[in-house]
Amino acid sequence: MSEVNQQLVDLFGDNAPALLATKEERVFNVLPANWSAYLLYLESETQWRYLSTGMGGVVRTGLDYCAVKVVADALFGSEDFTKLFAKLKVIERFALHADSEKRERA
Repeated sequence: MSEVNQQLVDLFGDNAPALLATKEERVFNVLPANWSAYLLYLESETQWRYLSTGMGGVVRTGLDYCAVKVVADALFGSEDFTKLFAKLKVIERFALHADSEKRERA
């Protein structure tokens, strides 16, 4: 299993890679151990950094980690940010990958 697929399985369960491979609307469960990281991702949705591509518009380049830390502190207080941040970066990587695939199909 590739490292990417293993990270998906670690976050979302055994069927995650197959769900991502489909073109249909996806419904998935978040493993309880990863719920805080998923919630942090959802609550940080306005904290993306963007890059102008000229006439092509803009693309997301990643989350603003300083802002994400503020969101995490507000949500979870003293919870271990290091573990949350590592999980959040995996989710972010897949969001950016999905963006890239959408641009290639357009």
